[in-house]
This record gives sequence, structure tokens and C-alpha cells, in this order.
Amino acid sequence: MRKRKVILLIFILFMLITIVSCNSIDKDKVKKGLINDKNIENKKISQTDELPVKKENSFIFPNSHIEKLTEQQLRGLSHEILEYARNEIFARKGHIFKKEKYKNYFTKKSWYKPTTIVEFSSLNSIEKYNVKFIKFFEDLYSKSLEKHENYKTNYDVYRCNKEVNVDINGDGKTERILFKLENMNSYKLYINDLVIEGELVYSSKYFAIVDIDKNDNFKEIIISDYGPSDDYISYFYYFDGEDIIKMGNTEGLFEYGIKIDGTGKFSVRTRGKILQTWFFDKYYTLTKEHKLVEIPQDIYITNYDVFVKKPIKLLRNRNNSDDYFVLHEGQKATIVGTDDKEWCLIETATGERGWFAVDNFSIIRSEGLHAYKIFAGLCYAD
Repeated sequence: MRKRKVILLIFILFMLITIVSCNSIDKDKVKKGLINDKNIENKKISQTDELPVKKENSFIFPNSHIEKLTEQQLRGLSHEILEYARNEIFARKGHIFKKEKYKNYFTKKSWYKPTTIVEFSSLNSIEKYNVKFIKFFEDLYSKSLEKHENYKTNYDVYRCNKEVNVDINGDGKTERILFKLENMNSYKLYINDLVIEGELVYSSKYFAIVDIDKNDNFKEIIISDYGPSDDYISYFYYFDGEDIIKMGNTEGLFEYGIKIDGTGKFSVRTRGKILQTWFFDKYYTLTKEHKLVEIPQDIYITNYDVFVKKPIKLLRNRNNSDDYFVLHEGQKATIVGTDDKEWCLIETATGERGWFAVDNFSIIRSEGLHAYKIFAGLCYAD
């Protein structure tokens, strides 16, 4: 139970850091043109406690019927406030609400005059855009929580600086194992009378014992490093009965992102190198020498929703620039794959798929614009 509580606390911390990072303003990004001054000005409305939600006659977004909302205005708002903001567009036109929560909320507004059923089709183009834009963020946050929940893990976890006794080489005898933090930046791993040293940026105060391949005699030790700006890295060791052997390292943490099922192959949630700050699975296997080797992939599978702010050309084939279709403003789509070098694959709501290429990390090649100007929902956390 204690181990599970520790994992849960670490996971909550991870979520808070991620959400804050994706909603924060980075001065370096302003210099690079990733974020403009107008976005910085709009950021102040993204703080929930500053919204005029509780004032009797106020609007959440007073101009949502005549001005397109920005991503900075919506990021950081609670799911409930986003719901009210979306329905506010209908309430302004006198929509009669059936749900009590909306009826109770809007009847307190002096400007609200329920007169008719307002259909989406009767909204003007800006209102339609804003309704879809807000709904995108409602769905995005719910989906993000589900994703993070799916990548939590539950291995045998042990505290640092405390000796444990576990048989990790299959000889029927328990080993004396001690993961000792010398300070926050270095450690020693003791197994019986042997020791191996390592350097860390920011260590977990725990380590894990896992079984990558249930068909061999060995169990493996994972020591995780939170790294700078959540650049997670984990180091793998095993004991062959004579030596402590370093097997290699991956991204991810033993409590989040490294999914081992005992088959000899496993996945690791790994940070991408292009487009934005995002993560997808890379796969590893054990060699005959009990070393970790990444399994090459042409395309890494992703599942990342975006909202289209400006039209973009998508190629049906990466090798044919003449065969394309246009993804239009106001559409929701999902980035379903990337080679993590230059290409990303998008799937529309109707199942149509197309490619776009990026240069210099986040410049959309076909449009010559930063990706954040084309898509909403991207994350640029450090």
C-alpha cells in the first residue's frame, strides 16, 4: 500500500509539472517567435480565479460572438468553465437550456433572455469556430488524463539507503541489495560485496526490481533519474552471479512510462525530437548478452489531437508533393504517427490520412509557418 501511495504521489507531481509547463510563458520562446506578445497579454485570462464567472451579469468571454478565441485564453481553464464558456455562446442568443446546471447558471445573468432553441447551424462563423475550439479543449484535457493514467506502472519498489534481500539471478539465494544515494547527484549500487557507481541529475529515492524476460533466470534493477525539465532517464542493471553489469539506459521512469510484461521486449514512453513537446512509445529488446537494444521503427505511433487554426496541405504520399488535400480551419484532427525526423501523419475525423513535414523542429514546410500558428493544442514545455 505504501509503495502504491508513493507512485501515486509521484504521478500527481508529474501531472502538475506537465500542466504548468504547457501553460507557462517561456521568454526564450518569445525571442524565437514561438509565442507572440499578444498571446502573453491574453494569458492573464487563463487563470481560473481571475475569471468573472461568479459575478452575476458577467460573461466568461464577452466577445466570443465577434472575435475568435485564442489558445492562451482557453489553456488552464477547468473543464467546468470551458463548458459554461461554450454554452454561453448559445445563451447569448437566448437558448432555452434543458440541463438544470446550465439553466441555473444562466438565469442568474440579467442579459440572459431564454426565448428559443438555438441550433449550431444558426450561429455565425466566428461563434461556430469558438464552439468547436472550446469543445476541443474540453475533450483534450479528458483524453490527456486518460493517457497519463495508462502509463503508470506498478513494479516491486524499494527505498534507497535501505538494504533489501531478493534473489535476482535465479540461483535460489537472495542477494543483499542496497541503492545508496551519496548525494542528490551520485549513487552507489551494492549487490553483496560488489558496488557500481553512477551520476544523476535528480534521483528518485526509490529503485525498482523488474523481470524483463520471464524465460531467463534474471531480474533487473532500474534506477530512475528525473533529469532537468522532466527529461527522464532510467538505468538498467543485472547481476550474473559474479558482476554487476550495466545493461543500458532508456528514457522514462520505472513508475511511469516503462511498460514491462515479461516477454523480453518492452515499451518506453519517449520524448519526441520534432514538432512539439510530446511523447510516444519506443520499443526495446534484450540481446543474448543481456543488453538493451532499441527496435527500429519507420513510424512511431502517436495519438495527439490538434485543432486546425489555418488551412494546411497534407500529402497523401510522402514521395508525391502533387497528391494532396487541404485540412481546413476549424477541423479537429489527430496526429497518429511520426518518423521523429521530419514527417508527421495526420488523420481527419472522417478517417482520411495525410502527411506534413517540419523543418527546424517546428516549421511546417508546406506553409512556412511555426506549427503553433497552424495547430492549437500543441505543447511547448521545456
